Amino acid sequence: MLEWHNKRNDAFITRSVSLLGLIGVTLALLANGVNSGSTLYKLGGVRASAGVATVLLVLAALLCIRVIGSRSAIAPSVSELRTGWHEFMFDQTSGLIQMQVAEDLLHGNVLVSESPLDSAASEADARARAFKWATWASFAALLALASLFIQLVLRA
Repeated sequence: MLEWHNKRNDAFITRSVSLLGLIGVTLALLANGVNSGSTLYKLGGVRASAGVATVLLVLAALLCIRVIGSRSAIAPSVSELRTGWHEFMFDQTSGLIQMQVAEDLLHGNVLVSESPLDSAASEADARARAFKWATWASFAALLALASLFIQLVLRA
Protein backbone atom coordinates (compact mmCIF):
# COMPACT_ATOMS: atom_id res chain seq x y z
CA MET A 1 0.00 0.00 0.00
CA LEU A 2 2.81 2.38 0.85
CA GLU A 3 4.43 1.82 -2.53
CA TRP A 4 1.11 2.40 -4.32
CA HIS A 5 0.65 5.80 -2.62
CA ASN A 6 4.25 6.71 -3.43
CA LYS A 7 3.63 5.84 -7.10
CA ARG A 8 0.52 8.04 -7.05
CA ASN A 9 2.66 10.89 -5.73
CA ASP A 10 5.24 10.33 -8.46
CA ALA A 11 2.55 10.24 -11.16
CA PHE A 12 1.05 13.56 -10.04
CA ILE A 13 4.50 15.14 -9.89
CA THR A 14 5.33 13.96 -13.43
CA ARG A 15 2.03 15.25 -14.79
CA SER A 16 2.46 18.56 -13.00
CA VAL A 17 5.92 19.09 -14.48
CA SER A 18 4.47 18.51 -17.96
CA LEU A 19 1.55 20.84 -17.33
CA LEU A 20 3.89 23.46 -15.88
CA GLY A 21 6.00 23.33 -19.04
CA LEU A 22 2.91 23.82 -21.21
CA ILE A 23 1.79 26.73 -19.05
CA GLY A 24 5.21 28.36 -19.30
CA VAL A 25 5.26 28.13 -23.08
CA THR A 26 1.70 29.45 -23.31
CA LEU A 27 2.50 32.41 -21.04
CA ALA A 28 5.61 33.23 -23.07
CA LEU A 29 3.68 33.14 -26.35
CA LEU A 30 0.83 35.16 -24.87
CA ALA A 31 3.23 37.82 -23.59
CA ASN A 32 4.97 37.93 -26.98
CA GLY A 33 1.64 38.36 -28.78
CA VAL A 34 0.41 41.11 -26.48
CA ASN A 35 3.68 43.02 -26.81
CA SER A 36 3.69 42.77 -30.60
CA GLY A 37 2.36 46.33 -30.94
CA SER A 38 -0.80 45.37 -32.80
CA THR A 39 -3.74 47.74 -32.48
CA LEU A 40 -6.03 44.76 -31.94
CA TYR A 41 -4.62 44.28 -28.45
CA LYS A 42 -5.84 47.73 -27.46
CA LEU A 43 -9.48 46.62 -27.65
CA GLY A 44 -11.21 46.04 -24.31
CA GLY A 45 -12.48 42.52 -24.92
CA VAL A 46 -9.14 41.34 -26.25
CA ARG A 47 -7.28 42.80 -23.28
CA ALA A 48 -9.81 41.31 -20.86
CA SER A 49 -9.49 37.85 -22.41
CA ALA A 50 -5.70 38.07 -22.35
CA GLY A 51 -5.77 39.23 -18.72
CA VAL A 52 -8.11 36.46 -17.60
CA ALA A 53 -6.04 33.85 -19.44
CA THR A 54 -2.85 35.17 -17.84
CA VAL A 55 -4.32 35.10 -14.32
CA LEU A 56 -5.68 31.57 -14.79
CA LEU A 57 -2.39 30.33 -16.23
CA VAL A 58 -0.43 31.81 -13.31
CA LEU A 59 -2.90 30.21 -10.87
CA ALA A 60 -2.48 26.85 -12.61
CA ALA A 61 1.31 27.24 -12.48
CA LEU A 62 1.22 27.95 -8.75
CA LEU A 63 -0.94 24.88 -8.17
CA CYS A 64 1.48 22.77 -10.21
CA ILE A 65 4.36 24.05 -8.09
CA ARG A 66 2.35 23.07 -5.01
CA VAL A 67 2.01 19.54 -6.38
CA ILE A 68 5.73 19.34 -7.13
CA GLY A 69 6.74 20.70 -3.72
CA SER A 70 7.87 18.36 -0.98
CA ARG A 71 5.58 17.27 1.80
CA SER A 72 6.32 15.77 5.18
CA ALA A 73 5.86 12.07 5.71
CA ILE A 74 5.62 10.04 8.88
CA ALA A 75 7.83 6.99 9.19
CA PRO A 76 9.22 4.88 12.03
CA SER A 77 12.77 5.34 13.19
CA VAL A 78 15.27 3.58 10.93
CA SER A 79 17.30 2.39 13.91
CA GLU A 80 14.20 0.79 15.48
CA LEU A 81 13.39 -1.00 12.23
CA ARG A 82 16.99 -2.22 11.87
CA THR A 83 17.01 -3.51 15.43
CA GLY A 84 13.68 -5.27 14.98
CA TRP A 85 14.75 -6.73 11.63
CA HIS A 86 18.06 -7.93 13.08
CA GLU A 87 16.24 -9.62 15.96
CA PHE A 88 13.80 -11.21 13.54
CA MET A 89 16.57 -12.56 11.32
CA PHE A 90 18.32 -14.30 14.21
CA ASP A 91 15.23 -15.46 16.14
CA GLN A 92 12.88 -17.31 13.78
CA THR A 93 10.99 -19.09 16.57
CA SER A 94 8.84 -16.15 17.57
CA GLY A 95 6.53 -14.04 15.41
CA LEU A 96 6.61 -11.22 17.97
CA ILE A 97 9.53 -9.36 16.35
CA GLN A 98 7.98 -9.64 12.88
CA MET A 99 4.73 -8.33 14.29
CA GLN A 100 6.58 -5.38 15.89
CA VAL A 101 8.30 -4.48 12.58
CA ALA A 102 4.95 -4.58 10.78
CA GLU A 103 3.34 -2.56 13.56
CA ASP A 104 6.08 0.07 13.28
CA LEU A 105 5.42 0.41 9.57
CA LEU A 106 1.65 0.58 10.02
CA HIS A 107 1.30 2.75 13.09
CA GLY A 108 4.68 3.86 14.34
CA ASN A 109 5.22 3.37 18.05
CA VAL A 110 2.16 5.31 19.19
CA LEU A 111 -1.27 4.11 18.13
CA VAL A 112 -2.83 7.57 18.32
CA SER A 113 -0.39 9.02 15.81
CA GLU A 114 -0.94 8.93 12.09
CA SER A 115 0.52 5.85 10.47
CA PRO A 116 3.02 6.03 7.60
CA LEU A 117 0.34 4.54 5.33
CA ASP A 118 -2.17 7.20 6.35
CA SER A 119 0.50 9.86 5.88
CA ALA A 120 1.33 8.65 2.37
CA ALA A 121 -2.36 8.40 1.47
CA SER A 122 -3.15 11.92 2.70
CA GLU A 123 -0.09 13.28 0.87
CA ALA A 124 -1.19 11.64 -2.39
CA ASP A 125 -4.73 12.91 -1.91
CA ALA A 126 -3.49 16.47 -1.33
CA ARG A 127 -1.39 16.31 -4.51
CA ALA A 128 -4.40 14.93 -6.40
CA ARG A 129 -6.60 17.81 -5.25
CA ALA A 130 -4.01 20.43 -6.20
CA PHE A 131 -3.47 18.80 -9.60
CA LYS A 132 -7.22 18.66 -10.21
CA TRP A 133 -7.51 22.40 -9.54
CA ALA A 134 -4.49 23.10 -11.74
CA THR A 135 -6.13 21.15 -14.55
CA TRP A 136 -9.40 23.06 -14.17
CA ALA A 137 -7.56 26.39 -14.10
CA SER A 138 -5.68 25.39 -17.27
CA PHE A 139 -8.96 24.43 -18.95
CA ALA A 140 -10.53 27.77 -17.99
CA ALA A 141 -7.44 29.55 -19.34
CA LEU A 142 -7.83 27.59 -22.57
CA LEU A 143 -11.41 28.87 -22.84
CA ALA A 144 -10.19 32.44 -22.29
CA LEU A 145 -7.54 31.92 -24.97
CA ALA A 146 -10.20 30.58 -27.33
CA SER A 147 -12.25 33.70 -26.66
CA LEU A 148 -9.18 35.81 -27.38
CA PHE A 149 -8.55 33.94 -30.63
CA ILE A 150 -12.17 34.34 -31.77
CA GLN A 151 -12.07 38.09 -31.05
CA LEU A 152 -8.84 38.48 -32.98
CA VAL A 153 -10.14 36.53 -35.95
CA LEU A 154 -13.41 38.51 -36.07
CA ARG A 155 -11.59 41.86 -35.83
CA ALA A 156 -8.92 41.04 -38.41
